[in-house]
Amino acid sequence: MPDRTTKWVVYDHSSGHLQDLAEAQDFSVITSAKMGGKADKDAASQLSNMPEWRLAFLHIHDEPWESVIAKAPAGSIAIRFSRVGFPPQPAVGTNSVAAFCNPCIRVLDESEISSLVTVLSAGESYETIKQGYVPRTIRHLVSFAEPSRLLELQGWLKHALQFVAGDPANPNSAAALNCLGQESIRPAPPGSTLTKKIIRESLGSADSASRSRDMLSEAFAFELCCRDLENEYPEISELVDTVCSGDEELDPAAAIAGYRAVEEILR
Repeated sequence: MPDRTTKWVVYDHSSGHLQDLAEAQDFSVITSAKMGGKADKDAASQLSNMPEWRLAFLHIHDEPWESVIAKAPAGSIAIRFSRVGFPPQPAVGTNSVAAFCNPCIRVLDESEISSLVTVLSAGESYETIKQGYVPRTIRHLVSFAEPSRLLELQGWLKHALQFVAGDPANPNSAAALNCLGQESIRPAPPGSTLTKKIIRESLGSADSASRSRDMLSEAFAFELCCRDLENEYPEISELVDTVCSGDEELDPAAAIAGYRAVEEILR
């Protein structure tokens, strides 16, 4: 456990939920007697006089946040939180890491803050995140890229499941309905199909299957902020292999498994 006064610090200008969660993880709390924006500037000033800190959770305004980034000690990690959350965006900082928590403060719970602390306080985490990679266990909390292709893939897989669910003669119909969370669906028009080639082209790859596999694997690894898609997200790697294995209709069982995998990652 770190020394509360030196290693882990929290400042929450609302003195609310974030402070409570971090304090429960043995963070030292920065407070200020000043009011409004002056309190945030005071907190940033206090932090700059604590050169030994290594992990800071901050609910703070723009200007003092920039001050924290400019004065952060080498090798430190600061995470900025907000009552409305932040969109995925790259971390900043020259000799430190300053990143943004995507969910808003009020939806965070003890287990999520504990996960952040466990990952971000690990010895190798600074270098990992500095290189643009985010461990899977916290990617839903801190992400550097908008998952646009994953969202599009999710839409196409849902489309495929609707075809399957709407065909009572298909043996996967009930499983597709269950996956979609629906009890019934309008029957699919005769001859409704969704080919792998259509999915690949919609995701931005009209190349051969092998080149599409390489391109899509790289694209999904970027969106998921990981080094090795096959090892870190094997279900997505397998889905890419499936989509790039030919031009025929997507197998219903593969569509069901893929949809569930993408839903879990994007939850």
